[in-house]
Amino acid sequence: MRIPKEVLDDVSGGPMNFSVCRIYGEADGLPTRECSGGSQPAACRTSNGRLWFPTTKGVAYVNPSEIKRNLQPPQVVIESVQVNNAPKTNHLGLPCPVSITIPPGHNQLEIDYTALNFSAPTAARFRYRLEGHDSGWTEAGAARSAHYSELPPGDYRFKVEACNEDGVWNQTGGGLAVMVQPQFWQTSWF
Repeated sequence: MRIPKEVLDDVSGGPMNFSVCRIYGEADGLPTRECSGGSQPAACRTSNGRLWFPTTKGVAYVNPSEIKRNLQPPQVVIESVQVNNAPKTNHLGLPCPVSITIPPGHNQLEIDYTALNFSAPTAARFRYRLEGHDSGWTEAGAARSAHYSELPPGDYRFKVEACNEDGVWNQTGGGLAVMVQPQFWQTSWF
């Protein structure tokens, strides 16, 4: 794992109660994720700056000065939208609408999204909110869908953001306008 010293200082100092760290595994070149550090020292640093770790499948080393952070935020894409388990598309039949209208009496909304990050696709983390409904962000972790039920009539804006394996967030993210139509007895003329 790798975590910036400043983040550790913030966690130990009190302003943060959690931290994000970069986790390395076989996809990064390790022989295994399991280290064998039952005795001390569990790792060593050589005079040239390399860190050596015993693993259950041999020794692994890393030179921290050669590690470069991925500063490119992942692109966020809304893959599909379902209302009452039926796929919704826009008038052109494209799979990713920019807005949807939910007819009266349809109360189940599912929005599936993803992040395009080719360096570590499974390491992306997400957060989302439905403006006008949610009071804050929902930290979704690696989950790639949002579910809402019993939305009251109104206009909403769904936003989803993603971060890459090094904690760089795409704060523009993806968005979807959502309009929930009222039942006839919920209209002002009624």
